[in-house]
Amino acid sequence: MRSRTTIGSATGLLLLVLPLLSGCAGSGSSVVAEFDLDVCADMIYVPVSCRGEDHLFLLDTGASLCVFDRSLQEQLGYPIGRTYVITHSGEEAIELFRAPPLTIGGRELESDEPVLCADLIRFHVALDKHISGVLGMSFLEDYALQLDVDGGKVRLLESPVADTVESGQALRLDLEPYGCPELTVDVGDTTEWVTGLDTGCGYFGAMEYEVCEDLLEKGVLRGAGFTKVMTPHRSVTSDLVVVDTLRFGPFAHAGAVLSRGEASVLGLPFLLGYNMTLDFPERVAYLERRGYTAVEGYDNELGLAIHYRNEGLAVSAVALGSPSDVAGVLAGDIILALDDYPIGGASSACVQEAFRSGRADSLTLLLERDGREVTAAVILGGGSSADSKEEQGR
Repeated sequence: MRSRTTIGSATGLLLLVLPLLSGCAGSGSSVVAEFDLDVCADMIYVPVSCRGEDHLFLLDTGASLCVFDRSLQEQLGYPIGRTYVITHSGEEAIELFRAPPLTIGGRELESDEPVLCADLIRFHVALDKHISGVLGMSFLEDYALQLDVDGGKVRLLESPVADTVESGQALRLDLEPYGCPELTVDVGDTTEWVTGLDTGCGYFGAMEYEVCEDLLEKGVLRGAGFTKVMTPHRSVTSDLVVVDTLRFGPFAHAGAVLSRGEASVLGLPFLLGYNMTLDFPERVAYLERRGYTAVEGYDNELGLAIHYRNEGLAVSAVALGSPSDVAGVLAGDIILALDDYPIGGASSACVQEAFRSGRADSLTLLLERDGREVTAAVILGGGSSADSKEEQGR
C-alpha cells in the first residue's frame, strides 16, 4: 500500500509533509469529552485511553491521521501497509496499522482510517513533555471541536451542535482532501487565501511559498527579515512576512506576521484569540473574538513579531540580527513588562501605547521563559550587545 498523508504542523516537527464563545459552555450540546485548556501552553494535550491504558496525546487538527509512539506498537497488532512521507532527510516509509478504539472522556471513539506508528522521541525533546501519540482528524472528523478559551475548556461535542452553541459568527468551514479544516481568508482586501486551522502549530501561522511570492510581488505583503524556527531535527531559518490585513467575515487582523513554509496554516496562537466551535460534519465554524482586543503585529525597530496573551505579549518570532535578537529575546518568550510598565492585565490600548511610543535608546524587557523571569536590555539604533539575568546566571 503506497499513499501520501498529511500529519500536521506539530507532527511535521517529526515528519514534514504536504500539507468561543464567552457563553459557549457545552451544556447546550451533547458533550463527548471536556478537558481543561491551558491558554498559556504552546499545544493542546488530552488524556486518551487505549486498551485500558491511559496516555497523553497532542490534539492536532492539522494531522489527517492519528500517530502512535513506537512504544505502543504492541497494542496495534500487525501492520497492514505503509505510507510514504517527506521528512527533512528525504522520503521515509512509515508503517500503518488498524486503528484501535480510543476512549476519550468516557466515550469510545472509532475510526475506519489506519493509524501511523513512529518514534516520537524528538517530540518529547521539542515539547519538553512525554506524549504517546497525536490525535488527528481521523478520530475528530465526526464531531465538533470547541475551544472555550475564556472558560478554559476544550470540548468534543456531538454534531450538529445545539442552538445554544451556535453563538458568534458562523463561517463556512471546508475540509481539504486529507480531511483537515480550512478557512478562506481575504488578504489585503485583494486576494482570497485558503488556509488550514491547525491546533498543532505552535506559531501564529505560515503561508506557502508560491502564494507568498505572488503576494509579495503584488505589494500585499512586505518582508520582515528572517527568524529561526526550532524543530526536533534542527534549527531552520524562515522568512517572515507582514500582512497589512487578514479578514474573514467581520473579523480583521492588522499587521499579522507569518512565516513562509510548505503549507498555509493559522496556528494555535491565532486560534486562541477566539472562542470557537468547529463543526466538522456540518462544515461550519462559529467564532467570537474574546473579551479583549488582540494586539498583534511586527515591530520593525525591535525586530519582534508579537501577539497579545492574557499574561503579556507573546513573542511569535524574532528577526535575525535585530536588536531583540542581539539582546537574546527568543520566540515563545512572554513580555511581562516594558521599562517597568506591566503588560499583563493592561488594556490593549495601554499595551500599544507603552510598547510603541516614547522610546529612548534602549528598552528593558521583563520576560518569562520556561517558567523563569529573564530581563533583556534591547539597544536600539544598531546596538550590538545586551545582557539578560539568565545569561549572567550561567
